[in-house]
Amino acid sequence: MPTASLNWSTLKKEFSKIGSVDDVKVEFQKLVKEVNKLDLNSYLSPQAKKRLHVLEGRYQKFMTSVNRTQRDFDREFERLIRLLKQRRSEVETAFGAYKTKATKQHKTAKKKVAKKSKRASAGRKTTKRKARR
Repeated sequence: MPTASLNWSTLKKEFSKIGSVDDVKVEFQKLVKEVNKLDLNSYLSPQAKKRLHVLEGRYQKFMTSVNRTQRDFDREFERLIRLLKQRRSEVETAFGAYKTKATKQHKTAKKKVAKKSKRASAGRKTTKRKARR
C-alpha cells in the first residue's frame, strides 16, 4: 500500500479528536502497527530507504528524549510531594504546640480571674475612696 493512498485528511481529523496524552499514545501505537504491516521496502527507492533509516533514528532519539523528560518530571513531582508532606507535618506539629500553649495560658488566665473574682465576692467591703482608685 503506497503512502499516496493514505487518507491524510482522515488522519488529521482523528488526531484532532484526541484529548489526552494516553489517547495520543494509543493512537500512536495503532499507527505504528499499521506502518509495521506495510512492506515499505518494496515501494521505496534506495534513496528513500536511506531517508527512512535516518527518520527512524531521529524517531528513536525523540522517544528517548520524551521518556527521559517524563522520568525527570516524575522524579521532580515525587520530590515535591515528599517536600509538601514533610512541611505539612512540621506545620501540624508547630500548630499543635501553639494550641497547647494557648490552652495552658487560657486555663491559667481563667484561674486567675476566678481567684480574683472569688476574693472580691468574699465579703470584703471597700470604701468609696478605694473603689475610685
